Amino acid sequence: MRIGTNSTILACLILATPNALGALPPGSAVFWGDTRFEVASVRAALTNIVAISGRSVYFKVAQRADGTVFGWGENGAGQLGFPSDLTNVIATACGAVQSLFLLSDGTVRGYGGFAGAEAEPPAGLSSVIAIAAGTYHNLALRSDGTVVEWCQSPAPRPTLSGIKGIGAGNYHSLAVRSDGTVVAWGENDSGQCTVPAGLNKVIAVGGGAQHSAALLEDGNVVLWGNNQYGQLNKPAAVSRIQAIACGITHTLALRGDGRVFAWGGNGAGEIRVPEQYTNCVGVAASVTTSFALTRMPIILEQPVGTNLLSGDTLELSVAAVAPERLDYQWLRDGQELNGATGNPLRLAEVQASASGKYAVMVRNSHGGI
Repeated sequence: MRIGTNSTILACLILATPNALGALPPGSAVFWGDTRFEVASVRAALTNIVAISGRSVYFKVAQRADGTVFGWGENGAGQLGFPSDLTNVIATACGAVQSLFLLSDGTVRGYGGFAGAEAEPPAGLSSVIAIAAGTYHNLALRSDGTVVEWCQSPAPRPTLSGIKGIGAGNYHSLAVRSDGTVVAWGENDSGQCTVPAGLNKVIAVGGGAQHSAALLEDGNVVLWGNNQYGQLNKPAAVSRIQAIACGITHTLALRGDGRVFAWGGNGAGEIRVPEQYTNCVGVAASVTTSFALTRMPIILEQPVGTNLLSGDTLELSVAAVAPERLDYQWLRDGQELNGATGNPLRLAEVQASASGKYAVMVRNSHGGI
């Protein structure tokens, strides 16, 4: 007899941003686009986390709810060389070869980099409330509204005070003043630092390789800079936005109803948002990868069909992760199997009548897939 499986994912996912997750609950990580380093063992470890950072496709860092961190990918510059017991982390930021960690005491730790572009922050840096990283430069926002830069900082830097938010592109920087206006500096070959006239009421900023984005109080998004790949061509439905993110040539936006929009470059599928990623609470991006967190289950490995003889024992299993307890319900040919609520599913001495297409619904309190 043939025991088949149905690998269709029927999901409604809740997502979270990797930059300013503050009060958001922990979740598990999902990725699309260039995911060459997000192998099964990595994805299995990415649960109960509140943030992911990764400007480079080659390495990324996740922040767990308990203030510890987890990194994966390449480590040629020591960017993943942080202590395994690093804790009290409240924010992360990554550049091309450096990783930054903001601690609960307002200090910053930096790892990686190279001569002339060291990740370690200036001596005495304290009272920091936010961090950001470009390709080879770093930013820290202090509680007094001033901004500190180090490594290969874009120049010239304007005099900054009264700042309430910061962001970084590859080689440019952005800051939101307390009055909601924006200042940008650094590389400007595509106008990424030419802030649109009259732009105000901004609450968040972000940057890609050569484009910039601002989120306004009313949920609108303003973009400027390079548009070679359509990264400025936001869809008409992009309104009531709650979060934005920029990859190297693509842009993401999260609408208030939980829908994610993506546009721009798509060389690795980074704007092909999977249909199941709805009911979202945030978005984020690196070079050609898009990230999110979900509190719903994530399937790591689907059940695998098999051929059995009458009298054999059927065993099917699914690998899933979530920050909360999971419940299972197995189905055959679309119908629930009575009592089949464990993982793995074991049916002893099966007969021909047990043949069919098996599937499993994995649920927790936030939904099922």
